[in-house]
Amino acid sequence: MDDPNESNSQQQPPQQPPALANFDATTSNVDDWAEQVRSDIENQQQEQATGTNAFDWARNIQQQLSAQGQQIRQQAQQLAQHHEVIQRFQQLLEENTQLKEENAMLRKKLDALQNDMNQPKTTCNTEMVVDDEDDSQDAIGKACDKVAAAMATIAQEGSSTKDSIHAHASPLKKVSYASIAKKSSTRSQRRKQRLDNPTEGMIAWATRKFTNTNTEDMDDTHEPVRPRARYDIVYLTSPQRTSHGEARRALAIFKIPQARIIDVHFPIRGIIGLLIHADFKTELLDLLKQAKVNPVDFNPTAPATIINPEYADYTGEQRADKAKELYSNRMLRACARMPKAYLGASILRHFVSLAEDDPHHLDKVVEKQFEIMRPRPTRRERTPLAIPSIEEARRLLSSESNAGMDTNE
Repeated sequence: MDDPNESNSQQQPPQQPPALANFDATTSNVDDWAEQVRSDIENQQQEQATGTNAFDWARNIQQQLSAQGQQIRQQAQQLAQHHEVIQRFQQLLEENTQLKEENAMLRKKLDALQNDMNQPKTTCNTEMVVDDEDDSQDAIGKACDKVAAAMATIAQEGSSTKDSIHAHASPLKKVSYASIAKKSSTRSQRRKQRLDNPTEGMIAWATRKFTNTNTEDMDDTHEPVRPRARYDIVYLTSPQRTSHGEARRALAIFKIPQARIIDVHFPIRGIIGLLIHADFKTELLDLLKQAKVNPVDFNPTAPATIINPEYADYTGEQRADKAKELYSNRMLRACARMPKAYLGASILRHFVSLAEDDPHHLDKVVEKQFEIMRPRPTRRERTPLAIPSIEEARRLLSSESNAGMDTNE
């Protein structure tokens, strides 16, 4: 069925410009009429072009609106950040104000203390309590008198300060030479007290200095053949990452004397090595057993100790050589940094003397490297046995002076 509107639109003739519809053949001014018709046709063409570009205009408007919306969101985020910065700035201003107030208060207290110090010092009774029969004092006694007088003056001035936390109303005690001498304990006196009352550790240390506990160094007559220092390494597990200080503090909690632990090193992750003297091994194992800590067997030169991914493509023999190299360097560094060079040399000498199949054996070259790093000190020249007399010295000086004059001539 046909649309009546469509049929009507088809039947209607094309619309003419107003100027063409109002054309009057009798019009005298034909040019004016033609100009008006031309302008009407241009207006119709512009209206048609505007209708075709309406969709493009709407699309442009939508794009502009989306861009403006995104810009507004970005500006909102920046505004929130600026708000946080402003709040932080306000907090800093408040803290600055508090610090200024505290600074002013401290300055007032400092000025008050300086004024108290600038005030004339009050004299106090500094007479010493000495016996009437012995009026003579040695130099030490006079020095103690001066120190006591100065201490009394300082104590009196400090007690007069109002803001002092030590201010009290108790009377000032008299300081005497006897009281100062009683309180003072010199280093020699403390050392004498320690020697008079030695501890078990001190007695054990002194005993080790004069006894040879190595039964292997004795012959059939139970006489020592040659004293030889022996060392050993006890290995413990440590699942956590531990430093040298933490390891020593943990051992001290087990009442293990730290002076007997020569060195603490970490061959691989999870293993701690304790370098000790062989005589201390039995005691160390007993203390570890009491602490419920069990030592483990560990071979520092085994190929399995090379777990670094850098050496993943190494063969078993190459891993063993690398483990031997790392073990040798670790022992060399430990012995080289010891304050006592002779101790490091003794330790390396022991491990060099071990059998080659021993996992802790070191090559002779390690001992040579240690001697280069820690050379032995040169011996001082001995004083001459014959000391010249005064007359011989004078003759020697006169002969040297005469020889100098001859050369000048």
